[in-house]
Amino acid sequence: MWPWSLIVACLMETPARCLTAAHLAPTVVAILGFRHIAMTTPHLTFHSLQIRIVSAPLRRPIISNPIVGRFTEWPFILLDLRTREGVVGRAYLEPYVLGSAKYIVPAIEAAAEQLGGAPLAPIDAYRGSAQALHLHGREGISIIAAAALDMAIWDAIAKAAGRPLAVALGGSVGPVRAYNTNGLWLLPPDELAEQARSLVEEGGFGAIKMRFGRPT
Repeated sequence: MWPWSLIVACLMETPARCLTAAHLAPTVVAILGFRHIAMTTPHLTFHSLQIRIVSAPLRRPIISNPIVGRFTEWPFILLDLRTREGVVGRAYLEPYVLGSAKYIVPAIEAAAEQLGGAPLAPIDAYRGSAQALHLHGREGISIIAAAALDMAIWDAIAKAAGRPLAVALGGSVGPVRAYNTNGLWLLPPDELAEQARSLVEEGGFGAIKMRFGRPT
């Protein structure tokens, strides 16, 4: 998934190439919403960034193949992007492995340095993040760091506009079809059957996700 600001910047500069490469035709409609936000959102100025690392225990451990392994906890990197106007934009990352945070967090902090006390402009911020991390490549940790800031900035802008970001960009807010994927890893069949029953009951889900890959 590309950071939203990368998509918008690409479309504004070379729309034909971006639409062909990423199949982003619906995003053209959202450009109008983006421009409307830019004209109507109160001015926001970057103040500071707080990053926290937390790890939540999993009620149902992830049990995958020997290469992926077993996980009993799930890490999160939480971002609070504070503005001088009092609006706080929030975002989070799921780095899969807790130890990854020691590499991702410094990259986010390095990318955030270019924000200084400048007005929050997501496309400019993304370009600045990419430039700050350019020598490390524009993939992997670099793009993860840029995406983290991108999400937090958009969240702040949506809050300042007083509307959900999806609505501000031309979409709508409503029910979303979903399945329960909180379990059903590589377990014995009898355990899977019991988990499947409990997952359907949790929240009244009508679908669940199964994983396959055991030796036959």
